Amino acid sequence: MFKKRAGRTTTALMLSALAVAGAGITATATPAAAATPTCNSNFKWAHGNYNGRNTFLWLPAYDGYATYCNMSPGASGVEVRMLQDALVKCYGRNITVDGEYGPATKAALEYAQRAEGIDDDGYYGRDTRESIKWPRRYSSNSAYTGTCIRI
Repeated sequence: MFKKRAGRTTTALMLSALAVAGAGITATATPAAAATPTCNSNFKWAHGNYNGRNTFLWLPAYDGYATYCNMSPGASGVEVRMLQDALVKCYGRNITVDGEYGPATKAALEYAQRAEGIDDDGYYGRDTRESIKWPRRYSSNSAYTGTCIRI
């Protein structure tokens, strides 16, 4: 019924809430984006064994633990670097990993979203986090293993 968006509330959800309110039913609609915080840090996600060694993934996060968070152009910081790193290593995008979510990062994310068959709006949120691939790293030295996986 609703088209999923990467971290943003759709117009359909808001119109449905208005229709319910217009029918004499009291309803409070909370936008999904408002409930999901803005990414402001990174999280080391343990991911098990690969080639006999323990591995992990770096993911954008909120307050260092909540990996469901939103980002959009204008964001900056380590959380943006984690996303940019994934776009370079897992999708071959030629962007600078500088922690600045500008037009090049947005275009690279749109490419990755299209590759994974989700809405290619260039905004990072729950659908994008669950759909794109992340670079796997060795726990012993943080080196990239050469593989990317979805979580």
